[in-house]
Amino acid sequence: MFKWLGFFKNRKDDAHYNLLPEEFQALDLGIVYLNKKEHDRAIAEFNKVLGFNPKNEIAIVKLGHVYLQQKKYPEAIQQFNRVLEIDPRGIDPHEGLGFCYFEQGRLDEAIEEFNHVLKLNPNNEHSHFGLGLCYNTKQEHAKAAEAFKRALKIRPKHAQANEMLKYVTRQMKISAGQKNA
Repeated sequence: MFKWLGFFKNRKDDAHYNLLPEEFQALDLGIVYLNKKEHDRAIAEFNKVLGFNPKNEIAIVKLGHVYLQQKKYPEAIQQFNRVLEIDPRGIDPHEGLGFCYFEQGRLDEAIEEFNHVLKLNPNNEHSHFGLGLCYNTKQEHAKAAEAFKRALKIRPKHAQANEMLKYVTRQMKISAGQKNA
């Protein structure tokens, strides 16, 4: 219940205390649907929250996550930027933008977003992982390996980071073998 309260943990204001009970319920339900990938139901719940308060940052970010899961990157980017207009200090919208840009092949912009997040929160495993994906795509395997190692240091059981680390390590060995040949 209330899976979104961590969103405000670094905030000094009382934005999360001003929600109506209906907003709490719709927000929590929307997140449940998002996690189940029931996108239409999640969108309906987040829009319900936005009907109460069009500037509810959590609902907007989560709506961006729905669009990201649906691979509707322009719509996701629009939502993440909408949150940043309300509060430019947000970590989640920058992280979301990073993954959207990565998926669109806008690697330098993605790297910039992930690095922005890591300046604010050096222990953000998702942004280290995202950086690793970007560097791997750019075939900068040493940088990718370092990013995946950082993600694994934060969350040792991060299966995707572990698999990607194995992959980039193999790629570095192949490249080293080709240079020595």
